[in-house]
Amino acid sequence: MSATDHHRAYRGDFVETPSPGKLDIFEDYRLVVNQQGFIISFKRATTDTRKDVTWDSETVIPRGSFVLPTFCDIHLHAPQYLYQGNGLDLPLMQWLDTYALKAEEQLDSDKTLARRVYRKLGQRLVKNGTGAVLLFGTIGEETNMILAEEMRDVGIRAFVGKLSMDISSQPTYMEASTQESLASAKSFISRCRALDNNRGLVVPVLTPRFVPTCSNELLEGLGKLSKEESVQVQSHLAEAHDEIDWVRRERGMEDIDIFDKYNLLTPQTVQAHCTFLSPTDLSRIHERGTSIAHCPLSNVYFSAEPFRLREAIDRGVKVGLGTDIAGGYSADIMNAMRQAVVVSRMRQGRETMEQAKSAAVKKNLAIDWKESLYLATRGGSISLGLNSGVFKAGAPFDAQMIGICDPETSEGIGALELFGYSKMNEEMIEKWWCNGDDRNRKSVWVQGKSVWDERGNVKIVLVVTTTAVVLGTAYSVVYNTYLDTSDPALTHAPHPLTNTHYFANKSNPLNVFFTKKAWGWTTGLFFFSWVSSPPQTRTARRVLQWLLATTVWISLTMWFFGPSLLDRLIVASGGSCIFHLPSGDYLTLPADACFTKALVSPSSNPELFSELAADLAPLSLDWKALPRLRRGHDVSGHIFLLTLSTLFLADQLRPSLSLPAWPLIHKFALIGNVLLIAIWILASATTAVYFHSPLEKVTGYLLGVTGFLLTQLVPGSSTTLTDEDKKRAHSH
Repeated sequence: MSATDHHRAYRGDFVETPSPGKLDIFEDYRLVVNQQGFIISFKRATTDTRKDVTWDSETVIPRGSFVLPTFCDIHLHAPQYLYQGNGLDLPLMQWLDTYALKAEEQLDSDKTLARRVYRKLGQRLVKNGTGAVLLFGTIGEETNMILAEEMRDVGIRAFVGKLSMDISSQPTYMEASTQESLASAKSFISRCRALDNNRGLVVPVLTPRFVPTCSNELLEGLGKLSKEESVQVQSHLAEAHDEIDWVRRERGMEDIDIFDKYNLLTPQTVQAHCTFLSPTDLSRIHERGTSIAHCPLSNVYFSAEPFRLREAIDRGVKVGLGTDIAGGYSADIMNAMRQAVVVSRMRQGRETMEQAKSAAVKKNLAIDWKESLYLATRGGSISLGLNSGVFKAGAPFDAQMIGICDPETSEGIGALELFGYSKMNEEMIEKWWCNGDDRNRKSVWVQGKSVWDERGNVKIVLVVTTTAVVLGTAYSVVYNTYLDTSDPALTHAPHPLTNTHYFANKSNPLNVFFTKKAWGWTTGLFFFSWVSSPPQTRTARRVLQWLLATTVWISLTMWFFGPSLLDRLIVASGGSCIFHLPSGDYLTLPADACFTKALVSPSSNPELFSELAADLAPLSLDWKALPRLRRGHDVSGHIFLLTLSTLFLADQLRPSLSLPAWPLIHKFALIGNVLLIAIWILASATTAVYFHSPLEKVTGYLLGVTGFLLTQLVPGSSTTLTDEDKKRAHSH
């Protein structure tokens, strides 16, 4: 491995469905990802993999968790997320007029709203484990660029379709002409590719809405453009009886024949629904290499006919799943998986009843949960022309970590109830398939990059804390508001801004009652939360994390086999022990006088003052004071402790946030934790503005973050460990 390569390894249990009905469980495997996000090795962890490939760090997947390929949602209308869950009582064509077209027109006219809707959609998708999504947009080119930007920023693999439609039941929502529609589509292709720098994470897609909104000239032009630009196509095919009747009446053909005629039924095409296709039509779809997006929930609402899923799979048709927001009300592919099985079982039930009436050859129309998992992962990947959905060298690392049970207590996570856990097996995965939700999802990666993990609240708090310290420090430099507390001539006097700036006064309540007692408050709120929490979250690991954080605090600020580490740093960087006199002057004493943290005086400690008789002439021998270390590098202990406390409390909120409900007393504990986090962030900002030099504040912040990261090394978390630690962690 060259000096510029950075490989990361993941060790644990991996699950994939490489073909319909086949479930592979790889127990204790090691997967290595290169800097570009592609898998370069996938072997048993007990194999000496370093002979072939090396890595910089390794993440251990905790016991009771497994890594699965991310889901692919291959049919979703992004602007319809605006009204998700409304209007599902209407027929398709009426629903389009009442909701869909109006929502799309609204987002085209309100770019701010569009950005907000699309950002929330992207965040929801990755939280739901979706790593790749095929999106319908609007007719507005700029609005679709916003959609592409938001998907890029959230990190999801997005296929973005700018709608093409030169016919509409809404006169205000259609493109002016066929030529303008084609020109806009071509422009969007170019701009979208430039946005992504041709990395392949954000991809433009030609999107004729469906035959009723596209003239034959437009469809013909899009077919040619797809071939010229080598760009994918998506549309709707044979979805609802009113749509099919319209096409037959107005065009005199079936819509599958129209798409085929204009070269829009190719290996680069994904057609949604296809519920009214005959077995012969499915054979033609297979021959053309076209993919089908199966959307079981929206089919129930709008199609009045179930998709022939079993027949399509048996014919080798490429099939994936779609949520079809907002024709379907859920943006979670897990619901689409379950619904696909339910609909197929209903078809099988009807078929069984028909077979009982005749001597027809029995056939199975149902699919099982493993086949639906294939459709949600590998099937969707193949439909989109991707190489993901499996763990093999050369594939992008698009994956999600699923937690079945707590690694320490073996209690089920979220809605899962487990009565004993030994190892990952089909039964455990099936339980998750049936009852799991986003509480079981711990991390999501797209092409090796983490795009979501359950520590989102910690990341948010880290960003806010960092911002508070950075902006406060910058303000203190620009406006010269900070007091250099390492300067003995300044530190004993009031802050120069005491009379004009409230928080510059060291006696302000925030400093006296909170900042100076930060770890006491943090400890109290932590144990209040821990004691009041449900038994499944009241783990020994959390107490050990507190104990480790407390040890870090004591070692740095109070005692470390003698003087604290921060005191040692001050002396090592040229600091001195300063004894302030009533006159405002000061004396320099031996460093040991400061290490004791005790009051000293000429009468009780004459050995310290033997060489300073002249300086002590005006001083009463009984006058006492506490000498302090000054000069040198005086790390901001307050910034250190506030940062550590903030991140620690945010991390300790996670077990509670995974629960469906909280006891009343625990609610008060959580409210207290959140309020204290807010107070610590405010205190960090005020300290950064008024006290310590910029470098001392930065090092205090870095030590606080480091102290928090040490708490993550307590067994049970996914973290970087030594090889020996990894073996022990995985054998527990």
